[in-house]
Amino acid sequence: MASKLIFVGSEIYLSDEIKSILDEGGYEIESCESIEDATQKLDRTWSSVLLIDLDGKEITNRQIRDFRRSHKGVQIVAFSSRTYHPELKESLKEDVCACLGKPLNADELVYWLNSITEANTNPMITALKESSFDV
Repeated sequence: MASKLIFVGSEIYLSDEIKSILDEGGYEIESCESIEDATQKLDRTWSSVLLIDLDGKEITNRQIRDFRRSHKGVQIVAFSSRTYHPELKESLKEDVCACLGKPLNADELVYWLNSITEANTNPMITALKESSFDV
């Protein structure tokens, strides 16, 4: 069974690039335009990872923080062509599992996703993430 991922971003070519990388790794990906859309998709399907393109539409600390509070079991992997995002300092420190550079390195992306999805299949880690404790 494929692991499901949700991609937030507006760059169609990048979404296609990610899809081709992930298809080979056994991942299924759904695209959406905003974090709010991602929340709606998560209500219909389970996903362990939210991929966010930081170069697309403006994303705020509050959106990321609110998402993480309501979806504790979902890890966030961001990517960007910029090396510095002062407007997202809090979120990158507290809520984002990894921030990868563009152009994406397929091996690096698959490594992070495999690490996250394997950790999410560990019942103890999943239970801790769903508890009131911060992991």
